[in-house]
Amino acid sequence: MAIHVRWEDTAKTIVYCEYEAEWTLDDFHNMIDETYTLVTSVNHPVSVINDYTKSHVPPRQWLSTGRHIEKRQSPNSDLSIVVGANAFVKVMLTVAQKLFLKNLRIYAVDTLQEAHQIIDQHRQLKVA
Repeated sequence: MAIHVRWEDTAKTIVYCEYEAEWTLDDFHNMIDETYTLVTSVNHPVSVINDYTKSHVPPRQWLSTGRHIEKRQSPNSDLSIVVGANAFVKVMLTVAQKLFLKNLRIYAVDTLQEAHQIIDQHRQLKVA
């Protein structure tokens, strides 16, 4: 599989998805299902980091997966952060958010460190 999905932390609050250089729509659908399984296995908020730093251009018809993602939204889904997305992916994320993912907060950042800063800031705001 060209997209690897795992818990990033032992508290199971962050799912980390790492994309290899080449991946397919089938890989993406599998990642959505695996992520959903992990997120729904716990009862607390879970953020998802999608690391595109090794990835290139998404496969054709990538936006067609929007309905599948929409069906796999869990009430405890918190943030979705995309790391290392190029300009094309950022535009597609904006489109997907407007069409399918209206209730999901999506951020695009350049580094994994920035992703963790956003998650930490979000958690601090929730506690305050």
